[in-house]
Amino acid sequence: MGYTKYCTEYTKYTIFNKLTRNYHHKIGEVIQVDWSGLTMNITNSYTDESIKAYLFVAALPFSQYSYVEATLDMKQDTRFKCHIHMWEFFGGVARRTMCDILKTGVISHPREGDIILNNEYEALGMHYTTAIMPTGVRKPKGKAAVEGVVGNISTFLQLL
Repeated sequence: MGYTKYCTEYTKYTIFNKLTRNYHHKIGEVIQVDWSGLTMNITNSYTDESIKAYLFVAALPFSQYSYVEATLDMKQDTRFKCHIHMWEFFGGVARRTMCDILKTGVISHPREGDIILNNEYEALGMHYTTAIMPTGVRKPKGKAAVEGVVGNISTFLQLL
């Protein structure tokens, strides 16, 4: 069997059997970030007013060390502040910051070709010397560590 035929058949086999690849992460190589799907409610104890809070979540894949921050919105400035607070919390910046494809940061993510970040997000990455790398569309396995943390937070919030 030739190499091309082997690769084709092996690809079919892995798709049919739903096999996945096991990633071996290096220490401090990647930080994965995401917004949690579920929201929290913050209640003002003086006025009993309830405000919706969104959760910014980050994880280091090698150690599963995590960072969570509650915010009042998911706007671009808030996202940038969360990134800065996250890097301060971890005590440094990883070479790559893997994020999801939010309109506040990613202009274009074609299947082939260059990913286009908005100018502010790209400038933030350049200032902190990290490569901002959005994952593929509907590819949660691309940032599985942070998705696991989001799942744990969602489970905890449902128990409250």
